[in-house]
Amino acid sequence: MKNKKTITCMNTVVNSTKIAFLVILLSVGVTSNVFAGSLSTSIETVVSFSAKTQAGQINLSWDLSKASAGKTYIQRAGIDMQFETVRQVQDTQDGQFEDKQPQSGIWFYRLVTYQEDGTVIYHKTITATK
Repeated sequence: MKNKKTITCMNTVVNSTKIAFLVILLSVGVTSNVFAGSLSTSIETVVSFSAKTQAGQINLSWDLSKASAGKTYIQRAGIDMQFETVRQVQDTQDGQFEDKQPQSGIWFYRLVTYQEDGTVIYHKTITATK
């Protein structure tokens, strides 16, 4: 009798696990379709983004695939990867920035775009050493 109860209990656990997995799987599928359908094809991407150290400062240059309709910012982080905004960039396709403030060490830079529809785009992160 004891074995029959154990088997029944195990079957209930297995069936519950299968149902939970199916619910999660369906939720992920529905969510991906919702987001995939709402993605805009007009999102700009970084064509190039580079950093060069010269005369004690770090010079950044970039080229976006198209001009941003929103606001673009340059962010900098130290080895702790805590990014802070160092400059708002005019809405242009390409640009340059001279970071005259970094102390010695490794620095990480990225471009961040806040589009008019509320979409936030974190472009690729690059490094520079001073």
